[in-house]
Amino acid sequence: MSREFGRPPASSRTGDQLAEAPDGDRPSNPWPRLFAFFGVVGLTAVLVGYCAVSFASPPPRELKVEVAAVDAATPRFLPVTNFGADRDGFTFGAFLVLDPTGPAYALLSQAPESNCNLTWDATARAGDDLGAFVDRCSAARYDMDGVALHEGATRDLHRFAVSRTTLNYVVDMETVRLGACRTAGASGCSQPGEVLEVTVPKSALPAGFPAD
Repeated sequence: MSREFGRPPASSRTGDQLAEAPDGDRPSNPWPRLFAFFGVVGLTAVLVGYCAVSFASPPPRELKVEVAAVDAATPRFLPVTNFGADRDGFTFGAFLVLDPTGPAYALLSQAPESNCNLTWDATARAGDDLGAFVDRCSAARYDMDGVALHEGATRDLHRFAVSRTTLNYVVDMETVRLGACRTAGASGCSQPGEVLEVTVPKSALPAGFPAD
């Protein structure tokens, strides 16, 4: 039997595998997916925080009306459905008034004594001037400043603060300044020498707001 020297013996193995074949389902670089995952988590956290802050800080309650839609000579009535209505179904609201000598303001339309909704009558006499807020349920009337003109009045009308932007008048409905008291011992109004403000309810106004 002849034997060849210098040639390795034959073997059925093709050679030892030093590493496994690469897995086609496994990405060669995991960092892009990790970055994407943490990016989604971070964005979700930001959105959740924004929603929480927005829920905890609701937008202010206000009424807006375009500057061009308001006549300086005629108070503009702005109904507020949340305030409810009087016994005849007339919705309460605020009268926006433009003062030629000062800033604009708004007056609550609820009559103090009768709890009826006031209306503006351009022909009614208010002292030496024409135009007054009148109460169809009684003889009560108020001038454009909300000052009571009738006998037996308990107080003047409540007043809302108004600001102006380039396009709109904005009525602040968060608080209201109580009208001046007209009788001794009256409540729900500002006594002489003081200015009281109260929070405006989010539901229907009680009779004679603010109720005792």
